[in-house]
Amino acid sequence: MLADQPLGAALVWRKATRSTGGHACVEVASLPNGVAVRDSKDPDGPILRYTLPEWDAFIAGAKSGEFDYLLAQTAQCHDVGSDARPVAVPS
Repeated sequence: MLADQPLGAALVWRKATRSTGGHACVEVASLPNGVAVRDSKDPDGPILRYTLPEWDAFIAGAKSGEFDYLLAQTAQCHDVGSDARPVAVPS
């Protein structure tokens, strides 16, 4: 990730088009040398900054299904309600 750098003027933040309109999303913004990511529930909170190669690797992994196992884990947590327990993450 990029080191903390001042963001300067306001960034143009975008949410996924599949966002349900709630605040359970992440937002992304272009930076001159990377991408910024923040939690839509906390727009004044921390901002993660990624280099373009890091972002490209993440997008390629998402498109290839590298993180699909997380969907099943998320569904399990939502199905069991407040009794949800952490699950092991494959390495």
